[in-house]
Amino acid sequence: MKKRIPFLLLLAFVAAFVAACGSEPAQPTATAMPVVEPTATTMPTLEPTAEPTAAAPAEEPESAGDLTSYPWLWTSFTGPVEQFDIEAPENYVVTFNDDGSANIKADCNNASGSYTTDAGSLAIEIGPMTMAACPPESRSDQFVQYLGFAARYFFEDAMLYIDLMADGGTMVFAPEGEAELAEAAQSAANQTSGSGLPPAVIANDEGGPAVATGEWAYTAAAVATHYLEPVAMLQDVSRSIERNYTEWVPRSGQIMGTLTRPLAPAPTAYQVNLPVQPTGASADLDNDGEEDAGVQVYAAVLGTNLVGDSYLEQIEQGGFTSYLG
Repeated sequence: MKKRIPFLLLLAFVAAFVAACGSEPAQPTATAMPVVEPTATTMPTLEPTAEPTAAAPAEEPESAGDLTSYPWLWTSFTGPVEQFDIEAPENYVVTFNDDGSANIKADCNNASGSYTTDAGSLAIEIGPMTMAACPPESRSDQFVQYLGFAARYFFEDAMLYIDLMADGGTMVFAPEGEAELAEAAQSAANQTSGSGLPPAVIANDEGGPAVATGEWAYTAAAVATHYLEPVAMLQDVSRSIERNYTEWVPRSGQIMGTLTRPLAPAPTAYQVNLPVQPTGASADLDNDGEEDAGVQVYAAVLGTNLVGDSYLEQIEQGGFTSYLG
């Protein structure tokens, strides 16, 4: 019994060893990894960029062909120190020919020359010129001189403008055949502004007086010291005629004049220019009991203009006026 137990233990050991050697080693289990499908990422769509728009080229001045379309009549000039219109544009004409030559009519003289243009620039070279003696008011020499100083040109409202060198001014030209229209437009503008109109003719059919003059001889020495700011005037005296001594002479009843000779020594002299339409009050002088239009009556007086304005104030009329005869 004691001898079988070791033998059984040995047999079990050998069986276990054989089983271990006969079996294949365990293979590692392949764990399936999750398959990650590639995600389709939507990339932002870039719209095609519009081609940059080229900047519009600067507007070129009218071509030189427009210079040659007409003879050009000088109508006016504007400079840094003067401005004037040409009274007879037809006497000052420049013609630009297709071959680059120029013909110039300068009042009583004629000249030839040449010109070149380039993108708005203009150069005029004056050639031979006649040397006739034009009237004193002629702008013959000035016209030719200005053309020789031409620097640039442009067109506006069918008119040709030539700028001179160094900001020397601008000459304005009208195309031949259109000058009459320009002259008519200028005449209309003058009438609108009030300039260019002939002076009004004032006819005095009745031949009445226009100026009142006189002298005042005085003997009181105090006159020279009393009237510090002496003034001669015609004063409306209609209120005095009506025995109204409570009212002062309003501005409408005063016609101011001047002293034409010093107040001292005596006699002094005065002058008052008479208005076309006096504005004083009228007095009814015929005493016929009827209300009539009456007449305006004035007296020449010497007053003192303390305030220095264009009429005598109330305070300047109280005791400060003396009748001049």
